[in-house]
Amino acid sequence: MIYSRFKKIFLFSLFLGVVLFLRLGPFSQYLTFVYFKQNRDLFFAFVHTHYWYSVSSYILIYMILSAFAFPAAWILTVAGGFLFGILLGTLFTNIAATAGAALLFLGS
Repeated sequence: MIYSRFKKIFLFSLFLGVVLFLRLGPFSQYLTFVYFKQNRDLFFAFVHTHYWYSVSSYILIYMILSAFAFPAAWILTVAGGFLFGILLGTLFTNIAATAGAALLFLGS
C-alpha cells in the first residue's frame, strides 16, 4: 500500500519536473510555433536531406510519448503534418500512435 502511494507521488513528481524543465528550461524557446515558423526552410531542408532519419526519429519519439501517455502529443501531430505533409504526416502519426498504445497496453 505504501509502495503504491510512493510510486504515484514519484511519477507525478517526475512528470511535473519534466514539464517545468521543458517550460522554464533552456529548451523553452525552441518549443513554440513561432520558432517553427521562423526556421521553416531549415527544417524542410533537413527533412529533405535526411528523410529516413527524420521519419524514423519522428516515429520513435512519438511512440515513446504515446507509450508514456504524454498529454502534449498533439504538438508532435501538428509538427508531423508540418514537416511531412498531411497524408504522410497522418500515416507516420498513426503508425507511431498505434505502436505507442500497444506498448502502453503491454506495459499495463
